[in-house]
Amino acid sequence: MLDFNQQKSRYLWLIEVLQNYKLEKSFTAKITEWNEQNGVVGFPSKYSLCIEYRDIPKSNMDLIFYLDQDGNWSKVEILNIDVAEIYRHQGFGSRLIKQAINIAKVVGAKRICGDALEKNGYSSVGFYKKCGFDISEDSKPRKFYMENIQNN
Repeated sequence: MLDFNQQKSRYLWLIEVLQNYKLEKSFTAKITEWNEQNGVVGFPSKYSLCIEYRDIPKSNMDLIFYLDQDGNWSKVEILNIDVAEIYRHQGFGSRLIKQAINIAKVVGAKRICGDALEKNGYSSVGFYKKCGFDISEDSKPRKFYMENIQNN
């Protein structure tokens, strides 16, 4: 288990990497802390980043970065992805996913994952399959994931 100073060092490194990461010109990003009670005093056990399109309202994605006991960023979770309805089916969601995968690679995560939305007759499973994710068939909600992303 990492002590306070080790966790602080890893979070400061993550913040620096995310602040220096060059997003495509269409995007903007902001780091937001994801507080949880089980984090070491002063630090959460995970951190989040919101990526938004600059000129497309209500089109964004939230990523959560998980720190493991060895101080590695073990996985990045896509908490939500939203593209305004008038911009759907034009590649905007796929471009957000591509940014998430690239960022996960930069921080050294081995896995990227999330929950596939299924409600009101709509399912995002096909979208995540198209983006190259595997789908867990035995869970509700269904999970999408990509393992060993450093090799992709």
